Amino acid sequence: MPPKFALFKKTIPICIILFCSSCAAIFNSKRTTTNIHTYPDHAQIILNGKDSFCCNVELVSVLRSGHPLEITVKKDSLLKTVSVNPLLSSTYVYPNLLTGWIYGGGYLIDLASKKRFTYPSDIYIDLTKKGDKYYTGNDNQLINICIQTPLINSYSYTI
Repeated sequence: MPPKFALFKKTIPICIILFCSSCAAIFNSKRTTTNIHTYPDHAQIILNGKDSFCCNVELVSVLRSGHPLEITVKKDSLLKTVSVNPLLSSTYVYPNLLTGWIYGGGYLIDLASKKRFTYPSDIYIDLTKKGDKYYTGNDNQLINICIQTPLINSYSYTI
């Protein structure tokens, strides 16, 4: 076997691994979906100043981007605009983490792709509260467990 062919035969698997390791660019689509919940219900939702959804739409599809998602919500005389920062997609972080310690190829390829970003799956916007705050599905879920030495067997917990 000629020496050039042997070297070529050894480099092909390495090249395939390097180019197929960009998990976010391969598995994520250009768009992601998010649920937008408003209080009061049935408000008009405007995304990035141009895409408008009226009244009953909660699940919206948005383009993945490294820029914040601007959401304007209108209901009667109430108006609120919030800016939702993008998050790194789990298909960018975890699968590339498995291969990244070897050569880092997946991270390097995905750095140029907007598909590495996503937005929270649930966004809660309360028009009655002042400010430009929004809440995600993980916010406001306080668990307080209190175990005391009782006089008579009783344990209290609050969820």
